[in-house]
Amino acid sequence: MIAVSNVTTTIVALACVLIVAWLGWAAIGRFRKGLLTGAERGRSTWTLEDLREMRDSGQITEQEYQALRLQVIGGSPGAQGNPQSNCPGSPNDKMSR
Repeated sequence: MIAVSNVTTTIVALACVLIVAWLGWAAIGRFRKGLLTGAERGRSTWTLEDLREMRDSGQITEQEYQALRLQVIGGSPGAQGNPQSNCPGSPNDKMSR
């Protein structure tokens, strides 16, 4: 009887761990989707440094980083008045620092 109890307890514990892992995965997916949706609407207030940190920590993929980086650069105040202001190596390009 003890062996059956231990097996049952193990199965229940494993099921709980799997449920918690799945809920965490779903929450992270919704959070990442929310980040991209907010950026697509132009509500992003991220800097290039913020995006680099998110990419380096694994919060966003390289493809997401590149897409968001282009949106940040395109939405910067200097982008319209001075087309050279966001070129690599310019004072506004934080990537070269």
